[in-house]
Parts: sequence; C-alpha cells; structure tokens
Amino acid sequence: MLPLSVECVNDGCSARFTPLLSRYHTSVCPQSLHSCLYHSVGCPVTVRRVEMESHIVSCPYKKIEGLFPHIFRPIKQLQTAVSTVERRHWFMLSDLRRNLQIQIDQLRSVIPPHLVAQNDEAAAATTQNEERHQVTTAQPGNKCLES
Repeated sequence: MLPLSVECVNDGCSARFTPLLSRYHTSVCPQSLHSCLYHSVGCPVTVRRVEMESHIVSCPYKKIEGLFPHIFRPIKQLQTAVSTVERRHWFMLSDLRRNLQIQIDQLRSVIPPHLVAQNDEAAAATTQNEERHQVTTAQPGNKCLES
C-alpha cells in the first residue's frame, strides 16, 4: 500500500504530497538542481531552479552561445545520431546473443548428453591451453617474441 504522503527529496524543500504527484512536483520543485541552460557551451554551474534566472542573467557563457549556433546544432545532431546508433547496436547484439543461445539450446537437445559433456570438457581444456600459451609467449626472452 502506498503511503498517504511523501516528502520532497530536494534539500531545502519541505513540500509533502501524494505519491501520485511526486513526479509532477519533482519537475517543478524550486529547490531541484539543474545544469545551467548554457551547459552545452561549457558552463559548469549547477543551480537550484529558483536561482536559475539570476544565474543566467550573469552567465558568461550566454555570450558564447550566440557566436557559434552553426557549430552547436550539428554537434547536437551528431550526438543524437551516435546515441541512436549505439542503441540499435545494443539491441542488435542482444537479439543476436538471444538467437545464438536458442540455437545452442536446440543443438544440445539433439546431441546425446554424454557427447555434450565431453565437448564441454574439451572446450575447457582448449581454453586452459590457450591461456597457458598466451602466458608463455608473453614472457620476456621467449623465442616467439624475439625476432
């Protein structure tokens, strides 16, 4: 059961409201912290919503923003494009992994269990041998490295 009222999480705010209004209050709370509106052009300041207007009036980065709009717009578009590509790749890799796991499970259901166990043991032994080989070839003075 939800509590009847909750308190705002922002320091300096003593507002109480129902849980259903929590998201709304967070979006308008005067004590919530926000990056300066000119953060995209380099302003490092974080201020409370109630102080934002006075900061913006004196923010030195305000002058810079107007000088380079033709640069910042393409940068924002590139950032958006990169995020989109990253999300697509993540989903594609997730789907690929899921499909491969399904295929592995299907193959294991067809192969007799004693062969699967032997194959798992052989794969583990191969992995151990490969790791041993990597350690030996990486040691100083090893003929593999001297050429």
